[in-house]
Amino acid sequence: MASDNTLQTLNDKLFAQLDRLDNRNLSGDSLKEELERTDAIIDLGKTIISNADLMLRAAVARDEKLGSYQGALPKVLQSGDNNGKKNVQR
Repeated sequence: MASDNTLQTLNDKLFAQLDRLDNRNLSGDSLKEELERTDAIIDLGKTIISNADLMLRAAVARDEKLGSYQGALPKVLQSGDNNGKKNVQR
């Protein structure tokens, strides 16, 4: 997997899979394998998008000062400060 794990990379992979499915020469077992691969990519894509949405909502909540005091957000939702340092609860 590419080290450039971004939503753009996911989008590129989804469209690449769509291109593979558009191959009119696919049939039988090859088509079945590609459809199974597509289902797996779709499931993983949904999970990645859901996780990104959660991370965005946590960052917005923190920015809106809902997380301005220790323990305001559950630890799993804390995504770090503006300097890229992780929040550490003691």
